[in-house]
Amino acid sequence: MKKSEKVINFKEWLEKKGVDTELFWKNCLPENQKWYAGPCDRETIKGNNPCLWVDSFNWSKSLQENLSSDDWSKLDDEWKILCYKHEVEFGFI
Repeated sequence: MKKSEKVINFKEWLEKKGVDTELFWKNCLPENQKWYAGPCDRETIKGNNPCLWVDSFNWSKSLQENLSSDDWSKLDDEWKILCYKHEVEFGFI
């Protein structure tokens, strides 16, 4: 499948979805991560497969109280679809 030329900025997409990006970034610390390959720092998150960016922390430890694990799961599913259809950029660093 050929990707759309439209580039989706991950940080901006999160903001449009009601995610507090400052809290999201604070969640992306080793003690909150659930990477199958082990802990990583924030630079490593950017280098990972973009489809895994929403999945970059343990949702049950989310600092954003108005988003449940189910909400994060829905965002994760939606983001993964976007990754396959569009070029994406990280937007945080």
